[in-house]
Amino acid sequence: MRRFSVLGLGVTGQRIRLEDATVHHATRVLRLAPNTPILAFDGAGNQATGRLVLSEEQWFFDQETPTSPTMPGAPLHLLLGLTKPPATDRAVRMATEAGATHFHLFRAARSVHRDPKLDRLTRIATEAARQCGR
Repeated sequence: MRRFSVLGLGVTGQRIRLEDATVHHATRVLRLAPNTPILAFDGAGNQATGRLVLSEEQWFFDQETPTSPTMPGAPLHLLLGLTKPPATDRAVRMATEAGATHFHLFRAARSVHRDPKLDRLTRIATEAARQCGR
């Protein structure tokens, strides 16, 4: 069953509008059809099964049943000194797959002084969590 990041998981029977990037990946890349069963996660440890639904040119997730949380009991914080962007991206991806739940970026004495692109790092962490089943 395919896994997707869906914000706002909650009540069984709830219909949640999917983000454009999720719709693109599901329909264009994976070529999933309407009513395909998927597993959704919200990044806070909640998961739910449901189906992709196409309604009035909009894609939705119809939540059917919640499943057990996937997050470990204790959060794992990672302090990450800023490096050049490719290395920071790789560190965030690998740490997410290893179980890190929170990232704290800081500038060390020998850090490369570039502002990190937080939206990019968030996407990388989300995709790594989706792919590894966290």
